[in-house]
Amino acid sequence: LFFSDFYEDPNTTLALTGTGWMWDGFNGLLSASAQNGSSIAWVPDVSWTDFTIHARFKVGANNGYNVLRARGQPNGGDYYFAGVSEASQDMRAGRSIANAAMILTTTPAKIVADTWYTMRVSVFGGDIKAEVVELGAGAAFKDGMIAAGSAGFGVYQTGTVTYDWFLVCAP
Repeated sequence: LFFSDFYEDPNTTLALTGTGWMWDGFNGLLSASAQNGSSIAWVPDVSWTDFTIHARFKVGANNGYNVLRARGQPNGGDYYFAGVSEASQDMRAGRSIANAAMILTTTPAKIVADTWYTMRVSVFGGDIKAEVVELGAGAAFKDGMIAAGSAGFGVYQTGTVTYDWFLVCAP
């Protein structure tokens, strides 16, 4: 459904929300930084139902969460999310309705700063699953509150995350 390796200007293919975006087109990297907030990139103008998001990322040594969001929209407050942080050493997954996030599951995830990982989030019907592939750390829950939307990635809280690529696949 969508792929970017960030060699092309992300401003032409993604809706970047928040501040703190830095694009390195020579190396094909996109970094997001946030200070007590979030910077999220969304695939614009789509409304998918069932899909899987994959992203290759590394987090800095900070309190920021690498987050993948599903069935949301740029500047919208409803979406599913999963995030991992070097500081918390866990994966948190849940939903946000009207910008009120609710963590529905937490599992240990021993993230090491400045190390590349692949994370995926799948939404199929009411089944939401997240995993950091290299760690085998995963989280899953059932929820039927958000039926369709886009896919996004970025940073939440205070920190920096760098992305090597981002992929959204149909079931």
